[in-house]
Amino acid sequence: MMFFIPPYMNKRQTIHMIRKHFILFTFGLLLFAAIPLKILFPNSNSVNLEKRETKKKPSFHRINESGSLHHKIKEYTKEYEQYYNDNYVFKNRFIELYNSLKLLTKVSPLEKKVIIGQDGWLFLGNEHSNIVNETLGFSPLSQEELSAIRTSVLEKKAFCDSLRIPFFITIAPDKHSIYSEYLPLKKVNVSRLEQVDELLKQTDVNYINILDTLRIEKNRMPLYYKNDSHWNYNGAWLAYTKIFKKIQQTCPSIHYLTQENVNIKAEPFTVLDLSNMISLKVCEYIDVYYPKISPEVNTMEDEAHPGFINLVRHHAKISNFNGKIAIYGDSFTKYTYLWISASVGETYFCQGVGGIYFDKEQIIQEKPDVVLYEIVEREIEKLK
Repeated sequence: MMFFIPPYMNKRQTIHMIRKHFILFTFGLLLFAAIPLKILFPNSNSVNLEKRETKKKPSFHRINESGSLHHKIKEYTKEYEQYYNDNYVFKNRFIELYNSLKLLTKVSPLEKKVIIGQDGWLFLGNEHSNIVNETLGFSPLSQEELSAIRTSVLEKKAFCDSLRIPFFITIAPDKHSIYSEYLPLKKVNVSRLEQVDELLKQTDVNYINILDTLRIEKNRMPLYYKNDSHWNYNGAWLAYTKIFKKIQQTCPSIHYLTQENVNIKAEPFTVLDLSNMISLKVCEYIDVYYPKISPEVNTMEDEAHPGFINLVRHHAKISNFNGKIAIYGDSFTKYTYLWISASVGETYFCQGVGGIYFDKEQIIQEKPDVVLYEIVEREIEKLK
C-alpha cells in the first residue's frame, strides 16, 4: 500500500496521515467483502449494538399499491438501502474493529461523546452537558446563575424547615474532577462544582462536601471505573460514609453501616457506559460491598413526568432499624442506595433521569426524618 507524502508535511503530520489512510483502506477492504459474506452468514448481527431499532427487510409487495411502478421501485430501493445499512454482514464486528483501530491511534471514534485519556482512562465528552468545559474551568457559572442556585437550595431547605425535617444536600463529582491528570486537557480555572461548593459553604444549609474526600482517598484505591462515567463501589462507599456521618450528627437515631456490616467481594463488570458507547469490550474487577442484612425492596420503573426522561421510584423497608429517609438523586445515588436501604427503617428514593425531582407532596405525606438531595456535577446547573 503506497502513500503520496506531500513535501511540506513534517514527521508528525506524515505519521498522522499514514494512520488515517491505513484505517480507511482496511475498513474499505472489509466493506467490499461484505456481499459474499452476507450470503454465507445471513444472521451475523444477532445483537444490536445501537440504542435504536434497526430497519426490517422490506417487501416489494407491501409498497403503496396506488403509486406507479417507477415510484414503487424507487421506494423499495430506498427502504432496502436503509435495511442494508443497518444489517450488512458482520456490521457489529466491523464497528468493533473500526473502533479498535481508532483506539490504537489514541483517537476516540466518538470524540464528542467519549474522550480517551492517558493510561486507558475514558471520560465523557462535551456532548454530555458540556462536561469537559465545565469541569476544567472553561465555562464557569455567572454570578446570576450562582445566585439562582443559592435561592433554589435555600427554598428547599426552608420548605423542609417548615416541616421540621432536616435537609441535606451533596454533589457527586464527575470523574473529570477527581482524575483530571488523565485528561488530555489541563484545567484553566475553578470548576462549576468548586464554585457551588464555596457558595454552599457560606450558607446555613447542611451541605456535605464529597469532592475533597475523594481527592484525598484516590491515591489509596480506585474510586471510579476506568471505562464508565460513574464512581465504583469504593467511591460510593466513601460518599455514603461521609453523608451518613454528617446526618447522624443531626439525627442520632439514624444508623449507618460500617465495613463490619458488609461482605466485600470482587466482581467482574462488563456493562460499562463509556466503553459500550465506542463498542469496546472490556472487563473491570471491582470490590462490591454487600450488606449482610437485606431489606425488602420495591421499585416502580419509568414513571412519566414533565421535564424528565423518566423517574424511577424505589422503596425499601427493614425491621432491624428505625427512622425514615427520603432521597432525591440520580444514578450516583443508586450506588449508595444499596447501603442506605439497609441502614434506615424505611427509605424512599426517587431517581431522576434527566434531572433531580424534589417531591414536596411525598415529603408532606410520608413525613421522613431526613431529606437528602443529591445531584451529579454535570447537572449542577439544574440546581437553579
